[in-house]
Amino acid sequence: GGDLVFQLHDGALHPDRYPYAAATGGGGTAILAILGDPGVDEARARLAHRVFVQRARRALDMGYGRIGECYGGPHEGRLNANLGLFAYLHALRVAEGLDLVTPFPGGEWLVTARMYEIVRDGSGLRMPLPWGAPGAGTYGGTARFERGGVATGGDFALGFALVPPEHRGPLRWFYEQVIEPEPPRTYDALRYPHHAVHALLFWPIGEPAVHPDRVLPRFLGRPGGAPHFVFRSGWTGDGDVVLAARSFQGRILGLGLDEIHRRGVPRPPYTGFESAEDGRVCILRTPELTFVADLSGRSGAPLLLLHVEGLGRGVAPEPEAADDPDDLLAALQDEFREVAPGRTGAPFRGGEFRGAGDDVGPEDGRPHLLQRVTVLDGHRTRVTTIQRGPAPRFRVETADGTERLRIGGREVWIRDGGLVLGTAEAAP
Repeated sequence: GGDLVFQLHDGALHPDRYPYAAATGGGGTAILAILGDPGVDEARARLAHRVFVQRARRALDMGYGRIGECYGGPHEGRLNANLGLFAYLHALRVAEGLDLVTPFPGGEWLVTARMYEIVRDGSGLRMPLPWGAPGAGTYGGTARFERGGVATGGDFALGFALVPPEHRGPLRWFYEQVIEPEPPRTYDALRYPHHAVHALLFWPIGEPAVHPDRVLPRFLGRPGGAPHFVFRSGWTGDGDVVLAARSFQGRILGLGLDEIHRRGVPRPPYTGFESAEDGRVCILRTPELTFVADLSGRSGAPLLLLHVEGLGRGVAPEPEAADDPDDLLAALQDEFREVAPGRTGAPFRGGEFRGAGDDVGPEDGRPHLLQRVTVLDGHRTRVTTIQRGPAPRFRVETADGTERLRIGGREVWIRDGGLVLGTAEAAP
């Protein structure tokens, strides 16, 4: 009567939480291994097999989004993957010819999404957890990307079996540049023998490592449902900056920073979601504002975020566009905040920082996050940059009758009710 079917805490676990997917993968693989063996009740084993296949579908459909992110968070997603789910998905392909990954809308990102979440800094490998206090993790995890355990090992050795062919080169590049940049390399097999077997079977030996910028965008985004976004400044290792934003709160990690960014992404509904400049710029629109994540480095900072209010698609400018600019700037002064060790921010006026000129930030090259606010063509605009040392120079100018915001080598202006991104001919 199905008594051999593994019960997941009597139905108390939901597919979007650990360990539903992990237990499904482990139990499903065990059932798959004994199908057809002597002494096995084939009818009951086949019943159990059908149940576990259905649970695997539910684990994907209800536990993972369209960019391969686990709804329980990066750490829970890693536990699910390494403790059973990914091995089961591969076993189904080999033993049954059943591919659950390719038809799943987020299937191509199940493994590749991990690349976007990991940074290397002076303290080692870390993952940004966009909810909770700094340093807090999900389900006992921390922001540190530990390696070598059963649950914290084999991410790439087994992951290569599930990624689409075009992602294998970038995944290998990421492993060799960020995970283990110095030889001798372990090929993700540090302790357990099954990780070594996975590496022997699936590692793309003989296939070239491909710089991710040739294949992948620098951000992943899923505007629908519970919005989840990951923005990455590059793929070099110590200089990378990552902003992971979920449920509208962000976590910035990189350059030695670990900051909660409560204005991570705007709230839905979304009226536009675009990629520009070969995947190095993300533009997100709501009825109230336009949000830009600039990962190109053109501003002079690895990560530039813009929030331009009253500039949603198809939405007329806010009435405050006709207000006295001096009054509006005065109202914005309290919104300015700088996060830097041992330093407090200074209010500014008209794009000029009082007593600090254009160069704001520690002179000794320490990393810091800086938020500045101004008015662009009557629209309240928040500028956030993450960098080492002084922030990119910043001012609003008028050229040919158009107000233009310049942040380093990035130029922004408004035309026909929409935001235009350009490159300054020379950094101001």
